[in-house]
Amino acid sequence: MTSVIATPPEHSVYRWHRSSHSGETNSCLELRTPPRRGMTRIRDSKDLFQPPLICSTAAWTTFVTSLRDGEFSAASRPGR
Repeated sequence: MTSVIATPPEHSVYRWHRSSHSGETNSCLELRTPPRRGMTRIRDSKDLFQPPLICSTAAWTTFVTSLRDGEFSAASRPGR
């Protein structure tokens, strides 16, 4: 009997990268590089068999910039 190890659909074709801040844990997001046709793919490192979230590279860049600028911090919320 031969056992077969399944590979996530996009795993072998593209390179996935995670933040250097995530350390050795599997609790992070991974990005597929290079972006393809202006779209960025994001996946959960804990569940590689789920389809990735796909958004425009421009939207992803705006989101990351907003995080870095603290736009999602508790202090930036109205009424705080």
